[in-house]
Amino acid sequence: MTTVAQLITADALLQMPDDGFRYELVQGELRRMSPASYRHGKIIINITLSLAQHVRDQQLGDVYTAETGFKLATDPDTVRA
Repeated sequence: MTTVAQLITADALLQMPDDGFRYELVQGELRRMSPASYRHGKIIINITLSLAQHVRDQQLGDVYTAETGFKLATDPDTVRA
């Protein structure tokens, strides 16, 4: 017997209640993200602080946090954070 995964949309992902986990969509398939390690978080904040200041000073655009999801494809949807 074959199991077929139920594909969801980016809109459905956005409407999901907060259950304390982070999710991404990969070609419509919901994937729960593993939490980042302490070391990863420390490295990223140091890079982000410098990068955000440079981008702001040079008026180059915007810098986003890791929690921000970006829709990269549609039908089926892919949303990566």
